[in-house]
Amino acid sequence: MKFLARIQSEFLKEARKWDDLTVDEQRAYLQRHPGSRRRLTAQPPQAQTTVQPVVDQSEEQQKPAEVKPAEATKPTEPVKPVETIPAKSLTRSQIRKILEDTFNGSNGSPGYSPKKGGFVFKQGYFYRHGGSPEKFAERIVGRTKAAGLTPVVVDTRDNWNAWPKDSWFEAVVKFEQQQD
Repeated sequence: MKFLARIQSEFLKEARKWDDLTVDEQRAYLQRHPGSRRRLTAQPPQAQTTVQPVVDQSEEQQKPAEVKPAEATKPTEPVKPVETIPAKSLTRSQIRKILEDTFNGSNGSPGYSPKKGGFVFKQGYFYRHGGSPEKFAERIVGRTKAAGLTPVVVDTRDNWNAWPKDSWFEAVVKFEQQQD
């Protein structure tokens, strides 16, 4: 039985979620798997900045200047803050590109429907497991806000069909940045 515990512990070490991996581990994976749909999602490591206490000039003259560690002086990749994009500045194709990068394969690629008045997101299911179209729309709104878009939910619906037909949640979302 000891070997089962060892196998399980080794498995747990390796079976981490994609977002839990460091930037270097994600890069290594993407280099080994060039056809992967995964994208770099980890934040680059932040350099620690040293805070120097405020000292009187008399004490400062007595002490030699402090040397900062090499890590603190290394330039790091700039982290883009989440900013909302100005209203009426993006075309549908630009918004579609942002959505494809944001969702990168999950929930499919949203399509634009002029008849429904926005981008249509769909998620298929066999069992609801507490899910609803409103919860699905909330997840979409959260992820698109994180991408810098300003979403407005136009419609949600549950397209339920008896088994063996497919059922799906559907959310129609319009973005304030969208040019008509």
